[in-house]
Amino acid sequence: MAQLAKSFRHKRLQKDGTVSVGEKVKLKLEKRVEMVGKRVHRHRKYDREAAQTVATLSSLKSEQLVDFVRRSAVFLDGGDPLEWDRVKSSKEPIDRALSFLEGLTRGNGRLHDALRRNQELCQALQSWVENANRILKKDQRVVQRKIEQKQMATKKVNALRRRASQS
Repeated sequence: MAQLAKSFRHKRLQKDGTVSVGEKVKLKLEKRVEMVGKRVHRHRKYDREAAQTVATLSSLKSEQLVDFVRRSAVFLDGGDPLEWDRVKSSKEPIDRALSFLEGLTRGNGRLHDALRRNQELCQALQSWVENANRILKKDQRVVQRKIEQKQMATKKVNALRRRASQS
C-alpha cells in the first residue's frame, strides 16, 4: 500500500483559458457586431440568382424557348446524371436557370424564399411556367395524335386482312 501511495503525484490544479465575465460579454458583443448583415448578405445571393433566372427565362424567344422547355422537362424528370453535373458547375445563364428550376422542384427553401421576398419575380416565373406547360401540352397532343393515327392504321390493316382471309 505504501508503494501505491508513492506512485501518485499530487500536483496543483492549473486552469487554462479562463475568461472573466467582462471579457466574455465583450467577446459576445464583438461577435454580435460581426453577425450583423450576414443573413442579408446570404439572402442577396439567392435574390440575385432568382432575378437572373427570371431575366434569362423571359429573354428566351420562340425556338430557344421551346428547346429550353423540352430540355428542362427531360432534365427535371431525371435526365442524365452527367448532364446534371455539367449544369451544376456551368456558368452559362441558360444552365444556371436550369439549375435554379431544378432546385425549386427539389424544394430548396432558400430559392423559394427568394421568390417570396420579391412578388414580381414570383409572378414572372409563374407566368413563364404556365407558358412552358402550354408548350409541353402541345408536344403531348402531337405525340398523342401520332399514336392515334398509328392505332387507326393498324385497325385498317387488320380489317383488310380479315376481309382478305374471308374471301
